Amino acid sequence: VWSGVGPLYDSPAPDYFGLFNPQEQIAGIYNYTVYDPNGCEIVYPVDVEIITSQANSGGDVSIQLCQQDDNVSLFAQLTGSPDQNGVWSPTLSNGYQGVFNSSNNNEGTYTYTVSDQCGSESSSIQITYFDENSPNTTFVEVCSEGVNIDLYGEIGINNTSGVWSGVGPLYDSPAPDYFGLFNPQEQSEGLYYYNLIDQNGCEFSYPVDVSLITSQANAGIDGVVEICQDDSPVNLFDFLGGNPDQNGSWNPSLNGGYLGQFNPSSNVSDNYTYNVQDECGSDNSEVLINITTVNPPPIISD
Repeated sequence: VWSGVGPLYDSPAPDYFGLFNPQEQIAGIYNYTVYDPNGCEIVYPVDVEIITSQANSGGDVSIQLCQQDDNVSLFAQLTGSPDQNGVWSPTLSNGYQGVFNSSNNNEGTYTYTVSDQCGSESSSIQITYFDENSPNTTFVEVCSEGVNIDLYGEIGINNTSGVWSGVGPLYDSPAPDYFGLFNPQEQSEGLYYYNLIDQNGCEFSYPVDVSLITSQANAGIDGVVEICQDDSPVNLFDFLGGNPDQNGSWNPSLNGGYLGQFNPSSNVSDNYTYNVQDECGSDNSEVLINITTVNPPPIISD
């Protein structure tokens, strides 16, 4: 029979079971008493201790991360002294450390749960990203045979603490590094980034897409004009071959703008040059003028 600090759990089970209900019985010594074949009493003491869960998952916390942050141990962010045998949900790498990588983990709530023989405890970390607005890409066209250009001046900001990176090193010059000098004869076209650290310690970049361009000026193909001195004016532009641009000028100067109106009675035989320019260069063509002098027939008198 059982005896001790109090009655044991009353259940349909046989009394010798000595059922102990930790929600009803108290801790202490319980004795199971039996008699041996000689009629002597034998007592088996059982010291019952009621314990509670000691699982410690630390304290809840909210953190903000940069959108480029990687390898952040969430365990290290928990307050208190959490146990090191817990698990994370959603699942993270590196076991109890719970390593968060912005490249493949989403912001949100991550729960750390620690279990022992008597129960479990959970704590959570709320992760949000700092509000970062990614700058738009600046597109820059540079003449392939042109002069150096500072990319810093193209992005239109006032912060000289950044550094440049990209498809290759920028021009090495006495100018401050933040200028980001681009030499079209040495550097490669492509994406360059001006990288800064903001007030939250987050890195953000200004992308600059550099394209090398060449002159597209087209002055056409040389031509020749045979014209009589008493002919009507003609437009030299019409005598150029190809598909010349219509924004050129003539030398020697002629009336009619790009059309180059030639009047054989007032303009002289010469090579007339048609010049077209754009931001990256120029192109020339020529029209050779030959004026044929017409002699009037002799006057015959009776």
